[in-house]
Amino acid sequence: MAYNREFIVDKIYVIDDFHGWTKAIARVEAYWKITNTEYPKGFKNYDLTKDLPIEDITRDTWIEINEVTNNDIETWLTVGMTTQDKLEIELKSTNTKDIESLMQFLNNNI
Repeated sequence: MAYNREFIVDKIYVIDDFHGWTKAIARVEAYWKITNTEYPKGFKNYDLTKDLPIEDITRDTWIEINEVTNNDIETWLTVGMTTQDKLEIELKSTNTKDIESLMQFLNNNI
C-alpha cells in the first residue's frame, strides 16, 4: 500500500499594505488530498488551512508574492510537523476509506 499526498491551495488571502510590505500573505486555505494504491477511487482530504504570522515578516524572510511557490506554502503550513506526524495522517486516512466506500455504494444502490 503506497500513499500519495497532493498539496492543493484553495485560496490565498493577502493584506495589500502591511507596514510597507506589499501583498503580505495573511491566510492560506489548503489541504492534502491523500490517496493510496489499495483504494484507487477513494481519497481523504486533510485540512492545512492556517493564518500566517505576518507580524514576523522581516527583510530576511520576505518573498514577493509572485515568487512564492506551492512548495513554499506547504512548508509554511506544515512547519513543526514531523515525518511521523505525516505518516499518522496518512494511516488515519485509510480508516475512513472503508466507510466512505460503503456509504458511496449504499447511496448508489439504495
